Amino acid sequence: MLDVTGSDNGIEKEYRGNRYSGNLTDDEGQSSKAEIVINSDGSFDLNLNGTVTIEAKNIINQGNGKYSASQGTSGFELQFSNTSLGVIIVYYDNGKKLSGTLTKE
Repeated sequence: MLDVTGSDNGIEKEYRGNRYSGNLTDDEGQSSKAEIVINSDGSFDLNLNGTVTIEAKNIINQGNGKYSASQGTSGFELQFSNTSLGVIIVYYDNGKKLSGTLTKE
């Protein structure tokens, strides 16, 4: 399970307004198209079979461009770099995981 013990104001300003897209792959090798948009308030929108907004209050800054979040039955890990975003999504209800790298647009 992800560490969500800290508190934060969402994703830092330097990443806000950025859009990332690409494919995430599940444990069985199935690929899904995904898009993440970092909102001006530090939250992010995940478009993966529908769009959901992960609220800033649920996002923890781990340092060095790494964030963790938990909302509903899902956990998220984000790792920002200059040109891409590493993503891991864990579904707590069924134990499935999606992961991959999205490219900055």
